[in-house]
Amino acid sequence: MPKPPAPMTPYIRAWLDDKLDEPFHLLLKDYRDISRKSNTWNLTVMWSPDDSSTSTKISISWDIENLTASDYNSVKLYKEDETDSASNMLKEDSYEFDCSANTAYRFEIQCKNTKTESNTPFLPFSIIIIAIILISLSRRKETI
Repeated sequence: MPKPPAPMTPYIRAWLDDKLDEPFHLLLKDYRDISRKSNTWNLTVMWSPDDSSTSTKISISWDIENLTASDYNSVKLYKEDETDSASNMLKEDSYEFDCSANTAYRFEIQCKNTKTESNTPFLPFSIIIIAIILISLSRRKETI
């Protein structure tokens, strides 16, 4: 859903940028297939006060229960200029930051299923190895 035109000041504006063609490049809502192992949403927040200069604190909040209901075991909010996450969205329900007037603050919401599947194939593989060793030992006993 494309975001509507800017309202009269003062306002806080937030949108998702999915790199789609206009008018769908700046979105209010962005639905994704959560069966994928990972997804990234690009979130932008801007504060536009009446005087064009007053800063404010902005709090971004979310429902942890909705996030934990997904298959993702890692959901993090990253600031554009940092490599460390601003918030672990599965443990914290909000993130607050100082927002200068008419400045676009960009964030990434990264969702991942970090469970390694290497453990699953390891179990059948290890059972096969153990079976081969046991068969070898039993044949060795028969020959003695």
